This record gives sequence, C-alpha cells and structure tokens, in this order.
Amino acid sequence: MDKAFSKRNITSAWAITGLFPLNRDRVLRRIPKPPAQLIMPGPEEIRTDSGLLDEVPQTPITPVSAEAFMSLHNMIQ
Repeated sequence: MDKAFSKRNITSAWAITGLFPLNRDRVLRRIPKPPAQLIMPGPEEIRTDSGLLDEVPQTPITPVSAEAFMSLHNMIQ
C-alpha cells in the first residue's frame, strides 16, 4: 500500500492524464466520445394497430376528497 501512494506514482498518474502539468490535448483525447445520435421515427412512420393515437388522453386532477379519490380509482380500474 505504501508503494501505491508514493509521490512518484501520484505524480505519474496526474501526468499521464494530462492534469498536471496541464495538457489540454491529452485531457480531451481521454474524454469518451458521445454515443451516436439515435434516429427517432416521425409520427407518420409509427405503425399502430388501433386508433389510439386519435384519442387525446385526459390528465386526471389530483383528488382532494375521499369521494374524488374513489371516483378516480374506479375510473383507472
């Protein structure tokens, strides 16, 4: 363990990564490239088996009473 945390090893690790002394090119080369951009199909390319896209879903209102909660619960089931 003493050998792992020697001044030489620590200095070497900082130098290899380009952090000290600062070497911007080395730092930037070590940064992983972003993943390729995913191509998302447009709405006209999405195939559906039913007319569900024609229906606009209703956003439920948060119930504040027991009756409203039960009504929402029954609607969900």
